[in-house]
Amino acid sequence: VQHSTLLPARVAVPNAQLQVITAPQEGLVEVLLVAEGERVHQGQPLVRIQSPRLLELQSQYLETLSRYTLANSNYRRDQQLNKEGIIAERRLLESRAAFMEVSTSLARLRRLLEIAGMDEPALNDLQKRRELSSTLIVRAPLDGVVLEQMVTAGNRVAAADPLYRIADLDPLWLEIHLPLEQLGATAPGQPVLV
Repeated sequence: VQHSTLLPARVAVPNAQLQVITAPQEGLVEVLLVAEGERVHQGQPLVRIQSPRLLELQSQYLETLSRYTLANSNYRRDQQLNKEGIIAERRLLESRAAFMEVSTSLARLRRLLEIAGMDEPALNDLQKRRELSSTLIVRAPLDGVVLEQMVTAGNRVAAADPLYRIADLDPLWLEIHLPLEQLGATAPGQPVLV
């Protein structure tokens, strides 16, 4: 084994294992549930944000859901009436267009709520109970370690503002800065003492 001089090196997290967690909606950071250096698991709550925009989206969703129910009922009734020859084809087409428009709006609002951090059970609960909440829980998207906390409790955040940097630390890279003149004396698989 050939011994060399000491070389500078840097430990790095591979890009695929590093993620910046951002605020899905604007609001006020109410409480941070983890700190730098803590290990987190996928789905674990990281931060609680009070978001008036979330209330607005939920309200729009519930209003559109009511319009969807009515439009669906009207469309089904018009299908039956058209089949029996009581109404014209044009009225059926109008009720179908109204139903499709509201259906699209409902799907868009549901997707916006999902992006805002509401999962399927929370959306179903909102639909069932019709109770609005301005509390937004941001969860860890992966298992890892909190490398950096980028906000503090009481901060106002905009949508997409960074909150945390989290990384999976297995494996890590070691970037060794090797002078060009020593490059010829190194080979893949050569042991390195760290």
